[in-house]
Amino acid sequence: FRRVLFRSEITGYGINILLKLNQWYGKSVFLDLAKNAASCIVKAQIQSNDEFISGAIYDRFYPSTNQYFSTFHSYPNAVCAGALCDLYQQTKEPNLRESAIRIKDWLFKIYIEKENYAGFSEFYNKDQPSKKVFPYESICIPFILLKFDKELELTSKQKDQLYRSVKWGIDTQTDRKSTRLNSSHT
Repeated sequence: FRRVLFRSEITGYGINILLKLNQWYGKSVFLDLAKNAASCIVKAQIQSNDEFISGAIYDRFYPSTNQYFSTFHSYPNAVCAGALCDLYQQTKEPNLRESAIRIKDWLFKIYIEKENYAGFSEFYNKDQPSKKVFPYESICIPFILLKFDKELELTSKQKDQLYRSVKWGIDTQTDRKSTRLNSSHT
């Protein structure tokens, strides 16, 4: 068991909560904490000539070994992009928006569309890239990205891809309008 200091998805959710607390209570300490959390996300962003990882956020950091986990998951990256956009809307700090756009660009590099499904690959790892696409993520990731259409500068092609992803995710629902947890395509 390795102790984890940083988890990108949880940090993204933390920013969202801190911004709500700032809104509700008007205390700048919450905004300051959200900025600190965002700086962790920005520091965990890959700047590389490798197009398959450039822009992605490391999922987690292990302080005991001083190493990042080398697999990049689509959903936590989308959560981080949304959190950075949310914070950008409040602060207008351009580095937040720029980082979110790089995440969005990376996500579209792992977008998969076939005749019978569309969505974002579960994760990317150079040694073992995933080709799985899950309905839940095919709905949630587009909602996050579309919410920040303006900040992320989504193109019409990207919006169309997001709509097809959502459509596939919805089409996989059961009669009870829930997605099958084990439903994926490879």
